[in-house]
Amino acid sequence: MIFDSNNTKVLPSFNVNQQVINRCENLKYLGLHTDERLSWSKHIEYLEGKIRPMGHMFKLRNVLNQDELTKIYFVYIQSRLSYLCPTWGRATKGNLKALEVTQKRILKIMYKLPFRTPSATLFELTKIHPIETYV
Repeated sequence: MIFDSNNTKVLPSFNVNQQVINRCENLKYLGLHTDERLSWSKHIEYLEGKIRPMGHMFKLRNVLNQDELTKIYFVYIQSRLSYLCPTWGRATKGNLKALEVTQKRILKIMYKLPFRTPSATLFELTKIHPIETYV
């Protein structure tokens, strides 16, 4: 993969043992989706796609107690949000916004809070850190 910050369309080709190494626009390695611009948008889209559907599992809040729900959150959600976060966490605020919204939505479902609950109140009540603290 060649990292490129400008819109250069003509890039050098590489040969190894008379075989051309093809250019790729994104790459997944150790669960981290990297693109040629290092914008991390592909990785964030992937994370959101994995985390968003898990919000439905917290509708079990009528069956499980709060401690059990918190454990489920840390196992399935927080672990994915914090994995390699120092690397991809330098994405633009616009890219990170989708993850922040998804995290807040899941916490509100989990704790039976109204959807208009302010973020500061949400994180104070849940004692769970926002994604911003990891980046």
